Amino acid sequence: MCAYLNTSRRRIESMDSEIKVIQGVAFGQVELLREAHEEGLDLDAVLTNSEGRTPMTEAILGGMGEPEAVRALIELGADPSRPDDRGCTPWLACISRADDRVVAEEMAEIREILEQAGASKAQQGVFDLWDRARRGDVDGVRAMLDAGQSPVSRELCPLGAAVGMGHAEVAALLLEHGAPPDGAAVEDHGTGCLMSAADKGRFDLVQLLVRHGADLDRTQPPDPDWTAARIARDAGHDEIADWLVEQGAGAVKGGIPPEAREGGPKAKYLSLYQSGVDAANYDLDTDAIVDRLMQWDDRFGIHLVDVRTDGSFTVQFDRLDEDLDAFAREVYAFCPDIVDQGFGEMTEAAEQFEETGRGLPDDMKQLLDGLDPDDEDFGLKVLGRWLRTHRALGLWWD
Repeated sequence: MCAYLNTSRRRIESMDSEIKVIQGVAFGQVELLREAHEEGLDLDAVLTNSEGRTPMTEAILGGMGEPEAVRALIELGADPSRPDDRGCTPWLACISRADDRVVAEEMAEIREILEQAGASKAQQGVFDLWDRARRGDVDGVRAMLDAGQSPVSRELCPLGAAVGMGHAEVAALLLEHGAPPDGAAVEDHGTGCLMSAADKGRFDLVQLLVRHGADLDRTQPPDPDWTAARIARDAGHDEIADWLVEQGAGAVKGGIPPEAREGGPKAKYLSLYQSGVDAANYDLDTDAIVDRLMQWDDRFGIHLVDVRTDGSFTVQFDRLDEDLDAFAREVYAFCPDIVDQGFGEMTEAAEQFEETGRGLPDDMKQLLDGLDPDDEDFGLKVLGRWLRTHRALGLWWD
């Protein structure tokens, strides 16, 4: 036990001050916060790689929330009213989680700590307006706006809440009082209000937002084609997509064809369209890839798994032909990389195992046993063995 404690102490001492704070607020380890403070770390400074949070807002918003960490930070001199880089104060951070039953007890305790410390409640109005907007409380929203509450906020977006929940009358009220039609801090969050309305198929909200000046060509990073019109098309709301283009939105590129939507003959391959899988260097678009997979499905029965945004995916087969040589050649013609960059280079992989002093894995031994690496069909034969053993293929096109 003593050895363990000594090891733990050495590990803590080797941490830099910010890591101690991160650990301290994440797990309520007050002693780490005190050490970081003694080392001179500014407890009001924004933490690295924390989405702009300070130790205080991270202690509230991270995980379950850590009341002891909040109390310790205040005792050590952290400002209980300081907003973080996103404009969120500790008070707003706390009340924004108030209806989360999982952390209700922790938030109640943190709220009491903040009140005792005299934390600013200036953002209470921002939260109340957002809360009324998401609940569709037209009269409540109108009363707050008439009383002077601004609908413009970086921290929370009342308009986004209204659009997301489909409350058109509330959305109209907020826009009439100056709410930005694209939403709050869109650059931070990525998705604008128009995108949300288009995704939900709310033509009335789409038209309302466009009338108030929503950006038709705003895109969602990292895809430069991911506009409201593209989102509407992919969600099957063609009328909205066409209307947005008529209003001046850029032509919709790509998109999910009707036959790949729910109930369509290609719905099984929806994930490939969503991920934009293609093989442009082999003149294969998503449709061409799906057409080949549909042929395999008719012959063998297939399932797609692990579809990734880099264009790779795995095909699992229910059954395969006894003679796999011809099918291996078919696979190679369809996806040359599987041999040229994969099974055809298995000897190099085996040599690397040997060079490191590790024995070959059993499955690699079975794949290579008795095969001549100089055989021009070496890669195809390894592919055939793999198919026979695993009845699955990972496909990709570089």
